[in-house]
Amino acid sequence: MIKFSKLLSLFYCGILLVLNPLVLAQETESYSYGKVFYYTPVHKEKCVLIKDIPQDYMRVAVSPYLFFKGAICGACIRGEISFNKKKTKFNGVITNVYRGLYYGDVAINAKNIYSDAMWPIKWKFIKCPTPEPTTPKPTHKPTDPKPTIPKQTHKPTILPAGPKCKNSLMHLNGKVCCPLSCKECGNPGCESRPGGEKDCCYKGIIEFNNVSCEKNPAPCVINV
Repeated sequence: MIKFSKLLSLFYCGILLVLNPLVLAQETESYSYGKVFYYTPVHKEKCVLIKDIPQDYMRVAVSPYLFFKGAICGACIRGEISFNKKKTKFNGVITNVYRGLYYGDVAINAKNIYSDAMWPIKWKFIKCPTPEPTTPKPTHKPTDPKPTIPKQTHKPTILPAGPKCKNSLMHLNGKVCCPLSCKECGNPGCESRPGGEKDCCYKGIIEFNNVSCEKNPAPCVINV
């Protein structure tokens, strides 16, 4: 079961997120005499609904007075830390409240870094950056409809045998004769017909059956 304290925290942060515009009205308000230090939160942060932090922004905690006054979850701040006569600027998002802080103090969530040292800080509320719109990734790859290529119906071209190809089929080039078992002489797929390349293809007849059709049955070569 969910603990009552967690439910209360969720309910409270939800109300604070709705009231967030009230904080933006304080953009010009600054605190010149605050202190800052690094901390690692022992428990979960109070602003449990804040998950997405703008790039180059740090998670920060403020005093209970400011947290409940109006420095609410998700408000953005810009600070300037003075350390050894040097000034370091940073941007942050309020995600927690820290009981050990006074009015203008700020604690920076540094994960595994903890330091008791405190340095002077000057900070103010700023308007949070507008998140860039994210283009939703397509759940499936767009499929272009494949063009339908009509099947080519091949009509075998059979030349009459004539006097040069007796009881056989003449090739389109008129140079060889194929047996009737080939059904057609030459053309694509001739090697797969009965008799194969030697009987039904021009090159096969020239290579393997180079004999004259005047004295030999098909497959044979027509003497011009």
